[in-house]
Amino acid sequence: MRPLRAFLAVAVALGLAPGTVWRSDVRPIDPGAAIVFTPADIAPDARRQGPLLLTGAWALSSMSRGLGGYSALIARSDGSLLAASDAGGLLAIERPGTRAMEARFLAITGSAERDKRDADAEAMAHDPASGRIWAAYEGSNAIEALTPDLAPISRVEPAAMADWRSNSGPESFARLADGRFVAIAEVVRAGETFNRGVVFPDDPTAGAKGEEFRFAAPEGFRPVDMTQVPSGEVMVLLRRIEWGLPPRFVNAIVRLDPAGLEPGTVWRPEEMLSLPRGMPNDNFEGIAATGPADGKAGGESILWLISDDNFSAFQRSLLVRIVYSGPAQTRVKGARKLRAPFTQSLSQKSERRLRRPRRSPS
Repeated sequence: MRPLRAFLAVAVALGLAPGTVWRSDVRPIDPGAAIVFTPADIAPDARRQGPLLLTGAWALSSMSRGLGGYSALIARSDGSLLAASDAGGLLAIERPGTRAMEARFLAITGSAERDKRDADAEAMAHDPASGRIWAAYEGSNAIEALTPDLAPISRVEPAAMADWRSNSGPESFARLADGRFVAIAEVVRAGETFNRGVVFPDDPTAGAKGEEFRFAAPEGFRPVDMTQVPSGEVMVLLRRIEWGLPPRFVNAIVRLDPAGLEPGTVWRPEEMLSLPRGMPNDNFEGIAATGPADGKAGGESILWLISDDNFSAFQRSLLVRIVYSGPAQTRVKGARKLRAPFTQSLSQKSERRLRRPRRSPS
């Protein structure tokens, strides 16, 4: 093995190894164990970056080793947050960001009997009207509908996602306000330029058929989750890993117009938003939106981010609150236009519309 490959292998082992090896302690799985939120210090001059204002950060800890691995996050109608881990666990966070904030462990009904392939939830979606929840599973490229009480309703493995790699499946997933569902693969396939995506006109678990599109991620970044803010913009959370001992994670957010999402086309970000410098560094993989922050229609929204500690002693489970003021309310340093950088990868004709994929049943 060449020295570089050996270095990367060591970095992966130290930074991303499963917790059964790299946890600094061995803790029992105790669903009733207390979960503690410890505020993180934020430098006052490092809170603002463009339209993003960092207003809170908390480290989560518990005596239960069931805490951690969170890669999906949604906001529920009652204002609470729900996080899902790639180990099959769920975490409900009540009254997030307040002094009365608390959390408790939950689980999908029957999940204890599932293997990792059917439990690795990398993303979730939510319908605020019905309370229904959908989970997207990376190992099986499946989408599952759940009741508000987390009982399974139906599960489907969409044909349009059937050939997505098992370790880079639907990492980003959301239900848009217009009723469409969107899934984006984490990794660009060899020989391709863009991330694969599938858009469904309605609930895929109720028979809606998906059609392919492509997502143009900024160079070096991978999409890890997505959400839609109340004002309508779609926000995709990105991640890049800078290898070291331990590895360093770089996150950013891109803003997209849902009107530009069409089957057979490339969905391109309008802006890339760097996160505030005061952000604690870790592997943020989940994003959700609530708001408006001022309680008034058209006001600022709140973005919530949660990190995946990979069950590693070198990382933390973090919850972060960011106020997003929106493109119409602020245009300052920190928001970069992204229309130009991606026009070189495709011809003008193919940039407008990719070849339509074959329609096949989901």
